Amino acid sequence: MDWTKEEVILIVNDYFDMFQKELNGIPYSKAEHRRKLTPLLNNRAKAVEYKHMNISYVLAEMGLPYIKGYKPYSQRQQLLADEVVLFLEKNKRFFEKGFQQFAEGKIELPTKKIDFAKLIEKSPPKTKSN
Repeated sequence: MDWTKEEVILIVNDYFDMFQKELNGIPYSKAEHRRKLTPLLNNRAKAVEYKHMNISYVLAEMGLPYIKGYKPYSQRQQLLADEVVLFLEKNKRFFEKGFQQFAEGKIELPTKKIDFAKLIEKSPPKTKSN
């Protein structure tokens, strides 16, 4: 079953919502996005994941970064590619900085110091074995 233009627009917007979070180091759940989107797309849960990978493929073809974990998958409809391009054109200024930082590897994620002493457990007391 082919995707309608409305469905494609929904999934493209969802993808770029996740991607914006990834580019800015904001945690998000791909599964939660999929759960929210599935009822709007005739409950095609597995198809949602593949469509996200199709969007990654379109971005990869354009030489742009894509969401980690959604490796490019080349089966796509032209409507999807057109909507990705249209989305990028409409939001160029918004994503330009994030794409550039991502491509140059300058994104700095918040760092949290790990207290390794708290991770080490004391050995149990030795007992005499018979």
